[in-house]
Amino acid sequence: MIKDYGYNDFFEQQFIELNKEGRFIIGRVTTDYGNGFKVITDEGLFSSHISGKLRYNETLFPVIGDFVLATRADATSLVIHKVLKRKTAFKRKIAGDEFKEQVQGANFDYIFIVSSMNQELNIRKLERYIITAWDTGAIPVIILTKADLAQDIEATKAEIEAIALGVNIHCVSSLYDINIGELDIYQSPGTTIALFGASGVGKSTLINTLAGEEVLKVNTVREDDDQGRHTTSHRELVKLDNGSLLMDTPGMRELGVWDDGEGISRTFEDIVELETLCKFRNCTHKNEPGCAIINAIQQGILEQKRYDAFIKLKKEASYNQMKAARKLLKAKKSMSKM
Repeated sequence: MIKDYGYNDFFEQQFIELNKEGRFIIGRVTTDYGNGFKVITDEGLFSSHISGKLRYNETLFPVIGDFVLATRADATSLVIHKVLKRKTAFKRKIAGDEFKEQVQGANFDYIFIVSSMNQELNIRKLERYIITAWDTGAIPVIILTKADLAQDIEATKAEIEAIALGVNIHCVSSLYDINIGELDIYQSPGTTIALFGASGVGKSTLINTLAGEEVLKVNTVREDDDQGRHTTSHRELVKLDNGSLLMDTPGMRELGVWDDGEGISRTFEDIVELETLCKFRNCTHKNEPGCAIINAIQQGILEQKRYDAFIKLKKEASYNQMKAARKLLKAKKSMSKM
């Protein structure tokens, strides 16, 4: 049963190494309520909670999609003792002023960035999702829902293609079954797909469509102003009849860029390539002669808004990492004084 939920050699090797005494059973977190979990094992589905040792002595806490080591608490529940190393993880800066990393989900193969075509697309916000998606280690895919309400599908798709380099884009409608079949290429037994996006863009509806039944409850969104919220208040892993697994998450109102890593370089690959063509290696791209960035903007090859977004996001990522490092250093100093 656990192998039907994405369990493979990567996790099995860890399990064998950590379970030499035969104390634990292996499971995967299928539902994350924040203060409790549901975990699937070869013995069935169990309500679960984390051990005191894990709560106070470990730094890796369970999230939706994690593989965990557990023991039986009683006939219907488990105690989670350890989280196995993750293959992929969706990380972001926690909402608000706190400089802390937050993990939204783990161990998925594809990440569907879901946005609605019946609302004004925010290109700059979409860039943030793409950056974070590349940094997960999974393959990002953009899903534009409610294509039946779009005024010009091809024009919208072309606009996004210009900023989503190397990312597949699908324009679909769950209501009218438009292009839903295009998503079959990402679905196979044991493959996990995570869905991320703002509230009301149709994530839960898309999952219900792919499942062929209402497995997640949704609220109606008013089409005239896009107001309304779906009712997902927890994170859940849904297994489809074809064996693939879909990971739904609550909508995110804020998405801070956490790390100046591969995500920014992959999302702005065109700008990174242009930087290598500058005449001077230490070019600031402000007023130097032979600057490839300045030339590209003047020639209309590169939009000034896109370059400004690139600079802003790099600064934001560096700032968040600096603040997080300072916070960690302060915590270590406080611990050393105890």
